[in-house]
Order: sequence, then structure tokens, then C-alpha cells
Amino acid sequence: MFRRSFVDLVLVPPNEDLRLYVDFYLSTFAGLLTGVIAIHEALYAYRMHGGNKHSNATVLGGRYNSSTQPWETVRANTLRLIRGVLEGKAEAFRAAFGEGRHDEAMALVAGQPDAIEAAAKVLGIIAPQRVHAGAIGDASRTKLAINLILQNNRAALAEGIVFAESLGLDPQMFLATARRSAAYSKVMDTKGSKMLMRDFAPQSHISQTLKDAELILGEAKRRNLRLPVTSAQANLLRAAIALCGPECDSSAIIEAIRPSHLQPEKPE
Repeated sequence: MFRRSFVDLVLVPPNEDLRLYVDFYLSTFAGLLTGVIAIHEALYAYRMHGGNKHSNATVLGGRYNSSTQPWETVRANTLRLIRGVLEGKAEAFRAAFGEGRHDEAMALVAGQPDAIEAAAKVLGIIAPQRVHAGAIGDASRTKLAINLILQNNRAALAEGIVFAESLGLDPQMFLATARRSAAYSKVMDTKGSKMLMRDFAPQSHISQTLKDAELILGEAKRRNLRLPVTSAQANLLRAAIALCGPECDSSAIIEAIRPSHLQPEKPE
């Protein structure tokens, strides 16, 4: 399932490959723009029955069978098409991301240095700043570890605000002071005012934040590693979802920390 705005941005008149492999094209393009995290569990079953039109269709010269197709050629053609779309619609992509966000965007890139260098022009369209994260897969693992820090910083800010309020401090003054202190993190700029104003219109859905936290905890469990701070933070996310609903912003985590008499009514 893809957002309509994304499909409208990247879809082009189909060539022969795109006619058959449009899902591959869209999923590859989406991964390049937003990143991908592997989930190491089966979430659904897919059965390809004998009369499947794609896997066993009659075509000129015989029968089509997806398992025997030259996937490396399809992959190469798809990547060439994506590159052409990125280069041809560079301004449209910058506008879709927003000029400010685009200029600050940093891509974590993994793979062989020569391959990354060959794709420099295309990568520059997606994100002007890039970090070579290592071998294939290391970029996703790096992003997961960064998300751990970001999530716990957000929870720490929420707890600090609630504590400051309990001390009788002016919340706006406290946030302004915290921004100038050694405790500063960018989450104060992006989520601080939303926490104070109880403005939980979503910039990032709290349900997605919890999903990321569960991925992190799942990876840690596979490595026999305890993450006590992240475990506590995930419980706060669950409590906030119970209070405010899954579609609210991740800054709503503060509601799981505020005293119960100050919490909002549960959504129906």
C-alpha cells in the first residue's frame, strides 16, 4: 500500500518492465526515499496458486513463469528508470520534501564506496548530506540505534517538563532555559512546544514510534541484551496510546507522565 501523493510523484508512463513490475518499482523507490527496516518475522502468508495470471500466464512463445525471469536485468532496468525520474523531477522532489527539510536531510548510505560514488548525483537529489555507514545493512542498523536515542531523548524531555511544572516553574521559561543548557537536544525544538500546548496533531504518529521501539527491543532480545530505558519508554508509549489514541503525535508521550487528574479523557 502506497500513499497517493507518493504514487503521483514517482509514477511514469509504463515501459515493458514497469508494466509487469510496478510494485517492485514503487517499493524500491519508496525505500530509497524513506529508508527500510527489515522485520524478521512472517506477517502474512502468500499462496501462488496454479492458475495465477502472473506466475503461469500464457505469453507469445510459451508460458510466463516468474521464477525463471531474469531478475537482475529487471532490477537494473528499474534502477535506471528510478534514476531518470529522480534526475528529471529533482525540483518536484525538493518541493515534496520541503526546501528546509531537504537541505537538512542526511542519508545513511551503505555499500561499496565506488558504487556509492557512482550514485552520487542521484543521492544528492534525495539528500544533500550523506554518511557512509559501512556494509550493506549497516545503514538500517545505524538508523535503528539512532532511533533509540531519539525516542529516549523525547521521553526525557517530557519527564523534565512534567517535573518542572510540579516545581511550580513556568513551562515556557523552563523550555527556553533547557534549550540553552547542556541538556539541549533538537527534540526540544521539534516537540517541546507541542508538549506544552498539548498539540498532538501528528507530525510523527505515536503508533509508528511504538513500532520502532518494539523493533529495537526485538533486535536486543535476539542478542540477549537488556535495554531498560527503552523498555520503560515503550511502556510509556503504550500508556499514551491508551490515553490519546494511536494517530496522535509522538509528543503525546508526556500525557503518560502527567498526573492522572491532568490527563485528557480517553478517546472513544
